[in-house]
Parts: sequence; C-alpha cells; structure tokens
Amino acid sequence: MTPRSTRLLTTACALLLTAGPLGACKTLDQADKRMKQSFQQSNADNQSTLDFLEGRVGPFDEYVYGLNWAAVAAGAGLYKPDHPFNAYMHKVGTTIALGSHYPHTYAGYTFAVLDSDERNAVAVPSGFIFITRGLLSVIQSEDELAAVLAHEIAHHELRHNMLDAAAGKAFKVMDAIFGNESQTDEQTIMETMAVGYNERHELEADRRAIELLALAGYQPQALVRVLQRLKFAEGSLGGRGYPTGREVLARQHIADLDLPQRMIPDLRNRRFDAAITGFAEVEIARN
Repeated sequence: MTPRSTRLLTTACALLLTAGPLGACKTLDQADKRMKQSFQQSNADNQSTLDFLEGRVGPFDEYVYGLNWAAVAAGAGLYKPDHPFNAYMHKVGTTIALGSHYPHTYAGYTFAVLDSDERNAVAVPSGFIFITRGLLSVIQSEDELAAVLAHEIAHHELRHNMLDAAAGKAFKVMDAIFGNESQTDEQTIMETMAVGYNERHELEADRRAIELLALAGYQPQALVRVLQRLKFAEGSLGGRGYPTGREVLARQHIADLDLPQRMIPDLRNRRFDAAITGFAEVEIARN
C-alpha cells in the first residue's frame, strides 16, 4: 500500500477508537491486512486483462452482453416503469456519468428500479444501472440517490464488471451469449450477480463515487449517510467482501480530498420529494 493509503487507514482507526470499542480498531486492522493482500494485484495486471477482453469484445458486443445480463436482472420485473420518477432518476444518473471517464455507452446509460424488497444495486456492462425498490426505500434525498448511482457508475467506469467477466463463470456466460453454447445460462448470470464485487473493487467504487459526486455538485457526504443507514438495514445485500468500516473510510477520503460540506439547495429536496411521490414509500428525516 502507498504511504497515503496507510495514513488513511491509520486515521480511520483513530476515528473508530474515539467512537467505539477497541475491537472496532482491531477489526479495521484486519481489514487493512486483507486490503494489502487484495491490492497486490497491480493495475497493470488489470489493464492487461482488459486489453485482452476488449480486443475480443467491442462496444456493440459489450452492449449485447450487457443487454442479456440486464434482461435476466429485470426478470423479477421493473417497478412502475411508466412513473415519472424513472425519467427523473435518468437525469440524475446521466449528470453523474457526464463527469466520468465513460460519459457515453454504445446505446446510452439505462437506469431502472427493480421490483424487489432486497436492498441492492447493480451495474451491468454497457451502462445498465439497476437499483431495487428496497434500496430506494432508504434513500432520503436527491443527493443520496446520486450517491448510489455514482457508486454503480464508478464500477462501470473502472471496468469492474468487465474484469469480472474475464474470470470464472462470467466468461462462460459471455461465450453463451455470443453463440458458443446453445443457450445463455441464466442461472450462471444470477449467481455471478449475487456474488458481487471483491473488497478492492468496492473500496475503489466508493472512492471514485465521492469524486464523481463532487464533480457534479452533489454533497459527497451523502454516500456516507447511505452506507451508515444500510449498515443496520435488514435485507441489505453486499459484495463478497465489503471493507470493514466502509463508511469510515469513505468519510476519511472526503477529508483527504479536503471537500467542503456543501449545503443542499432546498430546490433539490423539493424536486426529489415531488418525483418520489406515488412511486415509493420513503421515510424522509432530514436535519
């Protein structure tokens, strides 16, 4: 790890010591060791994998690949697809995406809500972003919605979904989609989605989401609030290795970047309240 990363984790540990028992610091130390192991794979190795993958799969192929994944993800049904909230969410999501390194995809970004009680979100290749009705129930503002979408856009920008596609079962799914097998293995797709990203990818996506929020003029601290709320929410799904003290690390990254605590314009709150009316039951509890 870099000296900066070590300093970040040391500071985060100190924060935990002031807010909780010594066991929390010990847990964070264990997470530090796991992250050191995870970060041993260099970015050069990742780039080599992507070069191989993208040499085989062009933008249209990735779109077909992602569309098949999206069809399976939406198998449980979309939640109120004709409600105006969907257009509103698309505006928020595309605003975030414009600040990313992948502002456009082959057919444009797609944002939709899945009719599921689970609290989860997923970024499918080629810019298909899904959040669940269950996750939406804990989002209390436009900035928090932007934070969730920014995290998923970060996964796409950092090519996490395509890196995962190059390993294990997901590569078999790609072969099936491109006609090398008789039919797409939908169960394999669902299993791959349920496993989620690894600890390194989740940490990278959190950090990049904070930067994307700041670039778009949203409050980066909104991500911390969502993470804190999900930590105690029943039915919240995580990747196979969410970092311990995830919200603490996010808060420290905001401090490391010296990002100000932006005031949220009342217009944004009113806009969110109007859009969500009649779409989902959301308990608004703003300070």
